Amino acid sequence: MKKKVTFSFLLLFLSLSIYAQNDWRAGYIIKKNGDKVYGQIDYRAPRSNSAFCLFKENEEQLVGKKYLPEEIEGYRFVDGKYYISKSIQLGKKVKMVFLEYLIDGAVDIFFYTDDRKDRYYIQKDDQFLELKNTEKEVYEGNVRYNKELKEYVGVMNYFFADAKMNTAVNNTSLTHKSLIKTAKTYHDKVCFDQECVIYVKEKVPFKVDIGLTVGSFSKTLYLNENLGYFYHNSLSQYAGVAINIRNMSGIYERFSIHFEMLVAEYYLNDEKRYHFNVPFLVDYKLLATKVYPKVEAGLSMYFTSNEEYSVQNLRLMAGFSLNYDFYKDNRVYINTRVEGGGIVRFGGGVMF
Repeated sequence: MKKKVTFSFLLLFLSLSIYAQNDWRAGYIIKKNGDKVYGQIDYRAPRSNSAFCLFKENEEQLVGKKYLPEEIEGYRFVDGKYYISKSIQLGKKVKMVFLEYLIDGAVDIFFYTDDRKDRYYIQKDDQFLELKNTEKEVYEGNVRYNKELKEYVGVMNYFFADAKMNTAVNNTSLTHKSLIKTAKTYHDKVCFDQECVIYVKEKVPFKVDIGLTVGSFSKTLYLNENLGYFYHNSLSQYAGVAINIRNMSGIYERFSIHFEMLVAEYYLNDEKRYHFNVPFLVDYKLLATKVYPKVEAGLSMYFTSNEEYSVQNLRLMAGFSLNYDFYKDNRVYINTRVEGGGIVRFGGGVMF
């Protein structure tokens, strides 16, 4: 029963993250006739951005209009990401999607991601091809390993033949940074009357926040010398250090990893002692505002050790927090969490 309660709590907050408040940013859509309509676009994870565009013409609109790739030529965030409608081959099907436009020059580079993998595309004049790097099982004696075929190198060397860039192309990897660098180098070599345009938004730098946290458990752990234990319905306290890791490469910026190293109270034969608790969570920022809620889910690990015995315990955990950015990257927060065993904790802290 207790596990069911914990899982229900976890599913509740994960569903809240899916239906989180929108992150409206200035931008415009491009209609089929080429007209631009300025307004606000909901900024979402790359997979969602490639599937549809949620647009409203002004802040007074409560609900945005959903545009599919078949309905508009594309859309762009002001000074940010740019998406255009394209038909691509996905398995045996042809699908219309929004490709992220990385660089517009003598050659164009596009990016698309779905549940399976990241894909890159290149276009020169009327030629549009996927940049592939498939793997093949090969054997050397009795040893089996996967070999990268790097088909994209041959495609790029063909497209860039007039610039004699074999060495640069051969050293190019299938990443935003590497492809943009090579495409720009090619543009600078063959095009002298027009600058290429790089649409990729500068990434927010990787950040590790460190802070202090305190709080209370709704139950207190009691142990005896026979390793028996029970939880008493009384408050016990905890305090420690919190660490939050955000803006991780390849991860949607609203997700972060949060863990804490806490000292918490327990009793051994009615004598107060302290054990070590490490919550490890993935959290999701629901609003892109100064005051915002987060949902979180993960594990809570307990380590109890003294001269008589050592005990380790692991439980599922989920929670909710309310945060306030009071100065630059500094914030204060309050939170509540529930974990296995019907334990609820209330706490708060400050992050720098």
